[in-house]
Amino acid sequence: MDDLVFRRATEEEIPQIIALQTEIFSGEQDIPEELIDSFLSSRPVCWCAEREGRIVASVSAWEENGEIHLGRFIVVPALRGQQIGSKLLEHAVRELFDSGVEVLYGEARDSAAGIIRAMGGRETGQPFPCYRGNVTPMVLEKNAFHEKNAE
Repeated sequence: MDDLVFRRATEEEIPQIIALQTEIFSGEQDIPEELIDSFLSSRPVCWCAEREGRIVASVSAWEENGEIHLGRFIVVPALRGQQIGSKLLEHAVRELFDSGVEVLYGEARDSAAGIIRAMGGRETGQPFPCYRGNVTPMVLEKNAFHEKNAE
């Protein structure tokens, strides 16, 4: 884990992140490739985990209908189960809350939902089908996050 850097992605790295999203979302979840980069129109901020100059995980946040949404969470398959995603998500969430955001919204697949719950998040609705698999509507509030993740 010491060879990983968790940071905000640069504009120049967005194509690499989209390529990873396409590989994972299309390959594992059957999301049509032409839909993968559609979220770029919402001008997302992306964070990444980098190892040896290569992006190995990412998560994004964007504004939608006056709310800040968190999603597009990926970790390359070979590195899953090593807490890389958890650490990246915590890094991004902490930065968002430190910048004044009070509430984060999203729809999470089971693996991401577990991480968000562990950070203080809660479900706001029932899971529903989304291509291959289900997603659960969730919310993560700043106060709940800080209670669960005191520094």
